[in-house]
Amino acid sequence: MKAMSDVISVQNLKKTYPLPKGKGTMEAVKAISFTVAQGEIFGILGPNGAGKTTTLEIIEGLKSQSSGQVKVKISPADKNSGLPLPAH
Repeated sequence: MKAMSDVISVQNLKKTYPLPKGKGTMEAVKAISFTVAQGEIFGILGPNGAGKTTTLEIIEGLKSQSSGQVKVKISPADKNSGLPLPAH
């Protein structure tokens, strides 16, 4: 059996936002770490305001992290998958 490789790796991810009137910062994502292996089904659960959407937006490249590391393995879509490849 072929070993599965990580397609997403998140290490010590943090995201902070400044509070109004210079009253410090609000920590939206608090030093989370996880990996997702190829073929794995993965979910992020938590209460409102836990940072789930912010975490996904950072992984997708829509927002930048304040600190930590995010790696996403990208490969061309399989020709039989039916997924379009992005135009360059």
